[in-house]
Parts: sequence; C-alpha cells; structure tokens
Amino acid sequence: MSFSREWSHLLDQVAATVTAPGTLFFRGQEKQDWDLVPALGRVDHWKPDEARERERQLYYDFKIHAGNLLANEDDSWRIAFLMQHHGLPMRLLDWSASFAIALHFAMRHAGEHDAVVWILEAERLNRELAGMERLVMHGDLPGDYHRYFISRELEFPHAALGLAPSRSSPRLQQQRGFFTLHRDLERGLEKICPSALQKIVIARTLFDDARLFLRLSGVNEFSLFPDLDGLARHLRTTHGLV
Repeated sequence: MSFSREWSHLLDQVAATVTAPGTLFFRGQEKQDWDLVPALGRVDHWKPDEARERERQLYYDFKIHAGNLLANEDDSWRIAFLMQHHGLPMRLLDWSASFAIALHFAMRHAGEHDAVVWILEAERLNRELAGMERLVMHGDLPGDYHRYFISRELEFPHAALGLAPSRSSPRLQQQRGFFTLHRDLERGLEKICPSALQKIVIARTLFDDARLFLRLSGVNEFSLFPDLDGLARHLRTTHGLV
C-alpha cells in the first residue's frame, strides 16, 4: 500500500508550518467542526457561573478523596494537571509537541466525520494575548491554579495562555504534552486568537493514509499509554476487535 497524492499534499502543508520559528503545539480532534474549548466549557448544561462553582467543588472533592494518592497535595498546579489527565473537566486544553501523536488522537474514535489536527504557534499566542515573548512555565506565574481559579484571590489576566508543565507524569512525558490554560470558557481558541492557529483537516477519504502513517510512526495506544490498559487497547485495534 502506498500513500495517496492527497496525503502527501497534506504532509507538505504540515511541513511548511513546522519550518516556522518557535514552539508548535498540535491537537487532534475527531470532528473538524469542534471548537478549541476546554472540557469545563463544554459541559452542555453548565452556564459559565455554574462551571466556575463546579470547578471549585471538583477540585476540593478530588483533593479530599485522593488522599495519599497525591504526592504533594499543596501543589495546586499538579492537582489540576492530574485532574485533567484523569478525565475531569478543567480549564486546560491538551496539546502535544508531536504531529503524529495529535493525529493519533484525531483518529482514535474517528468515524463518519472529517477529523482535524490543529497547529498552534504557542509563543505567538502568548505574545498576542499576554505580551509575553516566550512559552510560560506554570511556576513562573505570580499565582497558582488555586489562587486564580479556586479561591479567586487573584484574577487571571489573560483570555488564554500557552503553558509548558513540568513533565512529572509519565504519560505527559510519553505524549510530549503541553497545555493551553483558558480564562475564557465561552469562546474557542480559534476565535480568541485565530492568527496563531492553522487547521489541518483530515478528510474521511484520507483515514487509511493516516492510519498507515501512524503504524509507520510507531504511535499507538501502547506507545502513548505504556501500561496494561494501553496494551489491551492496542491489541484490540491490531486484532480487529474495535
């Protein structure tokens, strides 16, 4: 099997973006018309004020019930990253430094709709929204997640910001993960700062090309989730059980 001309053209589009200076984030989504809004803003029946209150309740419930499963319960950034990682709705959006990894997540549950990989110029986002010329480590911010979004002692001054978290989680390391942090839960990032984004649509007709590309890249459920659950999901795919 060989790649189609259309797939080669798509990779040329990506390559042209990658030659630009600065840090690029990639995010795959299984439907190309989904907005770039964090999960906390995507709960259909939560209005913005309710979402903020639910975020506070979720944070304290997680911290109380996790108990000794948290190595450092005073680090609110780490708690927020763990909550995001384990599927709780937060104001963080997941990105990767790898196009192939983002493509995997775009194709993971892709079906009858075109998928998409978004490419974000992270420094440009921070420059245009926050006047910063670099990617921000979360520890460089004056406040932490708790003071900005839980107790609200401080007001987070930016609609969104590109973050480089510490890679303390093996999965975050494996997935070469980054985040955007969102104060604005109502508008997608593509509306907040369109100039920093490029949208690569993966048409349904290219899904076979995309899956072949991922096999050749060695990106799969087990490579990204190196535990028995990840292995089982990978084997279900390779043995045609999904």
